[in-house]
Amino acid sequence: KSHDYYPPTSKFKSKQRVLFAGPHKTASSSIEYNLMRWIRDATHPSGLGSTWSWPSPIDAIYGGRKQKCEWEQKVFYWWIQALSGAKNVRCLPSFHGKDEYSRIEILDKYKTEFYNEWMKGRSLAIATEAMDFVTGKKGLLDDIIRQLPWNADFPVKASGSNNDITVVVTYRSPRVKHLESMWHQCCMREGVSFYQYLVDPKSRFHVATSPAFDSLRLVEKFLEKGLNVTLVDMEGVINHGYDISNIMACDILGANCNADKTFIGMEDKQAEILNVKNGHSSSSIHNITTDKLEHINWAILRYDCALVSVIGHPNVTTLYSFGIEKMIEFCDTLDSGERIMTMNALRNKIAA
Repeated sequence: KSHDYYPPTSKFKSKQRVLFAGPHKTASSSIEYNLMRWIRDATHPSGLGSTWSWPSPIDAIYGGRKQKCEWEQKVFYWWIQALSGAKNVRCLPSFHGKDEYSRIEILDKYKTEFYNEWMKGRSLAIATEAMDFVTGKKGLLDDIIRQLPWNADFPVKASGSNNDITVVVTYRSPRVKHLESMWHQCCMREGVSFYQYLVDPKSRFHVATSPAFDSLRLVEKFLEKGLNVTLVDMEGVINHGYDISNIMACDILGANCNADKTFIGMEDKQAEILNVKNGHSSSSIHNITTDKLEHINWAILRYDCALVSVIGHPNVTTLYSFGIEKMIEFCDTLDSGERIMTMNALRNKIAA
């Protein structure tokens, strides 16, 4: 199912749980920050605060004490890290040499916050690009699902089911731009050139178990659990002149929006944009020719083509298809043998 937009009147008729799953480098920081502040503001014209919850357990964890975490919109990133067994999770006291909470106790505080907000009759919006780790960490998605209110082991059973989940995944194109952005975040400041990042078998590009640009593999993982997925085409959103945070609020959460995806009564207000780095493509450390960039882009598309069938799955809805449509048209020109079937094969092709 493909749509340019959902009608502005498409409010959810029952409680929902929406997981905004990134992946990394798809405006996730901006989306998380904006959704958090819009939902928390009971007077915001979007109306999100009346029905939605941003179920952060930070107050329960810190008990009202001051804490120095500036990036509370990343609170669900820490949740995924804790689920993954990380020993050092930013802003959570039990992972900073203190004995206040065990990892299990921290996770219980998240689970309890989700449950309490759900039992108050509120829909849950949980956003973190860290959910793209599910493509590389076995069992992580099962652990995430087990923390949902209706799967949790509380005395009073919560209503609902996994059918109440919508997972939102963003597809970024041109594909090579997504890869460049990953390099810029992880490695450019360390003096690693883009060429080195692509060809060095010890670089993060080659050793990462869940590369962030693998959006369709991420969709596949959620479909394997029977979840509903909305795939948002970032290039299509930009071509329409919309802000992607507003798209998430208007088209996914059913905010009070005009046809141009501004909030009713806030037509001149812009969403906050975070963590944008410009100009790195012209840096001397980039050191990749235009022809090579085009080769890389086509290689990633050939990899996407091996997964293109997920787009036609009945549980998948695509929004603002533009880069996705171009990808499908390209896939139709390929023989099956021209598709790149594995991430290792793609890495080798790009490094060649």
